[in-house]
Amino acid sequence: MDVLDEEEAERNEVITVWEAAFKKATDFDLWGQPVEARECYLKLATQMRKEGSCDPDAWLFSDKQKKVLNKITACLVMRSQSLQSGDIAAGISLEDAKKIEERLRELLSIEKSSEFPVKVSQVIPPGLSDSFRSDKSRKCCFSNFDGETSDDEGGLDRIDERLLGNLLPPISPAPGKTALTVRIEKMGMKHAADYIDPFITVSVKDISGTTLCQSQDTPVCKRKGDNTLFFRVDVHIQQLLETFPPGFALFFEFKHYKPQKRKISIKCWAFMEKDEIKEGAAIIELYKKPTDFRRKKLHLLTVKPFYLHLKLSLY
Repeated sequence: MDVLDEEEAERNEVITVWEAAFKKATDFDLWGQPVEARECYLKLATQMRKEGSCDPDAWLFSDKQKKVLNKITACLVMRSQSLQSGDIAAGISLEDAKKIEERLRELLSIEKSSEFPVKVSQVIPPGLSDSFRSDKSRKCCFSNFDGETSDDEGGLDRIDERLLGNLLPPISPAPGKTALTVRIEKMGMKHAADYIDPFITVSVKDISGTTLCQSQDTPVCKRKGDNTLFFRVDVHIQQLLETFPPGFALFFEFKHYKPQKRKISIKCWAFMEKDEIKEGAAIIELYKKPTDFRRKKLHLLTVKPFYLHLKLSLY
C-alpha cells in the first residue's frame, strides 16, 4: 500500500469512528437523554476541532474539508448548549443535527456535495464564534463560518503548546558514522479513541537502564481509529549510533492523560535493540508496564495483533 492509499485509509477510518459517535449522540438526543447526548456531542466536537485546526500537524483533511469540519464542530457545541439550557429547539435543532450528520458522511466527497445544511452564522452566537478563533500569533488558511476562504487568523483551534511535544531537529552526519531517524507510523491499541492526549516518549538506554541521550516526546496523537493511533512523526536520535555502548536499545513508552487522577500514565512500552536497527519498516511488540529498561521482565501487553509500526532511516 502506497502513502496515498494509507492516507485515504486513515481518513475513512476516522470518518467511520465519527459517524458512529454522531449517531450515538443523536440517538441519545432523540430518546430524551440530554445529559448523555451533550457528553457525546462535546466529545465528538473536541476530536473534530483538532482535525480542523491550523496546526501543521493536522494534515489529514484538506482546507475545504476542514472548513466543513469547523462548521460541524460549531454546530455540535451549539446543540450541546441548547440541551444544557433546556431550550432544545433553539439554535441547532435535532432535525438540523440529523442533516449535519449526513453532511459528515459526505465529507470525503466534498467537491461533489451540496451546500452546508445550516446557515451557521445565523445560529452561532457571537460570543461562541469568538471563542473558536485561533491564537492570533498563528496564521492559517481558514474561513469564517459562512465566508470565503482567506489567509487570515480565523480558525477553530487554539494551539496548546503543551501538546506539541519536544521533538528535536536531525543531527549532522559524520564520515563513517550513522545517524538515525525513527518515523513512528502508528500503533495498534484496543479502544484507541478512548485515550486522552496520548503520546510516545522515545529514549535510548544502555543495558543497565542509564539514559544515553536526550529523550523526546511526540506531539499528542490526534488521529484515532477504532483500534489504531496514527502518529506519523519523525524522531531524530540525538547521537550517532557508533557513540552508543554495546547493548544499547531504543525505548518507546506509550503514555496518556488520566483526568480522574490528574496525571500522565504509562499504558505500555516497546523497545528495539541494536541488531534490530535496520533501514526500512519495522513492527515491534508491546509490553505491559512498568517499563523495564534492563529488559529482564518482559510480559506482552496482549496476544492480539497490536504492534508499534516504525520506519527507520539511516544516514
